[in-house]
Amino acid sequence: MKATIYKNSTGTHGFDLPEKEALKWLNKGQKRVLVSINNSEAYHAAIQSLKPSGFRIQISQAKLKELNIQVGHEINVTLSQDIHPVQFHVPEEWTAVLEQDVDAEKVFQSLRPGNQRSILFLINKLKSTEKRIEKSLRIAELLKSGITNARKMA
Repeated sequence: MKATIYKNSTGTHGFDLPEKEALKWLNKGQKRVLVSINNSEAYHAAIQSLKPSGFRIQISQAKLKELNIQVGHEINVTLSQDIHPVQFHVPEEWTAVLEQDVDAEKVFQSLRPGNQRSILFLINKLKSTEKRIEKSLRIAELLKSGITNARKMA
């Protein structure tokens, strides 16, 4: 399907999703999907309802830059089912830390998926492997100490 990138009044970027396409996923209980833009590697995203005006999918400024697209550009969008348990990219560094720290893994697995995604976002946003390792180790310690809110980990 075709869509156009826009920037809304709150400064976030995204594209509108036709109601028929959105309901195809939402009626199956799938709010989270994989999105491929212009045949790029798919990324995890959520279908958002904008009552009463329709549906949209947000796209980060980093993803816009990576794909070399801007506000007003027309894009080709392909949606597919997101079958990953967390429905978010899990960095290798985090996987390695959890493999070595069973207690942190138990706490992480007990969290709601949204909280898990928030924690993964904190790690994913770091550019260097070294920083992702440091952050992963710090978050594992925080989880074991009872801190499970991603906002308190930032």
